[in-house]
Amino acid sequence: MAAVSALRSALATNVDTVTGLRVFATTPMQPSPPMAVVMFNGFPGPRRAMAKGLTEMEFTVTVFTADASQQGAGETAMDAYVATSGAGSMWVAIESDTTLGGNAETIQVTDMSGYEFVEFGNQLLTACTWTVQVFADASA
Repeated sequence: MAAVSALRSALATNVDTVTGLRVFATTPMQPSPPMAVVMFNGFPGPRRAMAKGLTEMEFTVTVFTADASQQGAGETAMDAYVATSGAGSMWVAIESDTTLGGNAETIQVTDMSGYEFVEFGNQLLTACTWTVQVFADASA
């Protein structure tokens, strides 16, 4: 199976196509918004092999924007990232290379959360999370 670290890094490379967004393939110690963090979310449901020996995995990409104490700033900044098209669209960025540099058979965004406020490094930030389904070769 393609290494989780390779898939996570390749997904971060896709997200890094959004100008002005700091992208991390591992969680940073201190937040520096606007930023995106890619995380492995596991194998959805029972682990199963698909046709052609593919394994289904799930990753999340969470974008963090301005300090939530700045009224409306985080939500306004997030609006461009949640668009389904355009240069700032996370959806477009995540799916910009559906093979993740040859590490996956295909990927797709399956879900996007609404805006939420989260505490990260003693800051209250605005966040939104995209769930990404990845099919990778189980024998690689």
